[in-house]
Amino acid sequence: MLSDEFIALHPHIRICGVMGMASLTDDETKIRAEFKAIKATFERLKDEVFDGCDYFCTYCTVPIARGKSRNASVALTVEEAKKAAAEAAAKAAEIPEKPEGCALIGIEDFMNVELRTAKIIACEGVPKAKKLLKLQVDLGYEQRQVVSGIAKYYTPDQLIGKKIILVANLAPAKLCGVESNGMILASGEEDVRVVFLHPDTRLGERVR
Repeated sequence: MLSDEFIALHPHIRICGVMGMASLTDDETKIRAEFKAIKATFERLKDEVFDGCDYFCTYCTVPIARGKSRNASVALTVEEAKKAAAEAAAKAAEIPEKPEGCALIGIEDFMNVELRTAKIIACEGVPKAKKLLKLQVDLGYEQRQVVSGIAKYYTPDQLIGKKIILVANLAPAKLCGVESNGMILASGEEDVRVVFLHPDTRLGERVR
């Protein structure tokens, strides 16, 4: 029979009444050690392995600790569980590298950048430029054309109607022959995300 010490390894362990008392044919010490090693993984995979059950009765835990699963769709062995736990711990411990950054600026320099709220009212691709989208934006007091290199991340339909932040006093420039009067704010380098504003945001407001 399972000893009290083994049952106490988890506060919610109970003997499954339907299956009756379960006995251990393997060495109990070995099973106990394996159970400790993979208990944290069971917690994370509770919905998948135990169908949402959080009792951890021996009907589930003992077969899985021996490298078997009562759920045919889940082939969770002890080694796989240990590997998953180690990978999760390593990922949690990762600390992003500090970016190189730019030179410090004063508040006066920052205030010289005119950031204003705007709404994208039209959007289309730029011929012969797979990375560029041509946007028509409404600042409330005027409309402008802006070219942005976000075609890889957004379709026109995903942008039309969205409110964004525009660098309104950026000098005009031509990209692939198309004039751009401003720049929209976005984050990321490999995975670019446009900074969208709340739908209730008023157009033309200064952002600071």
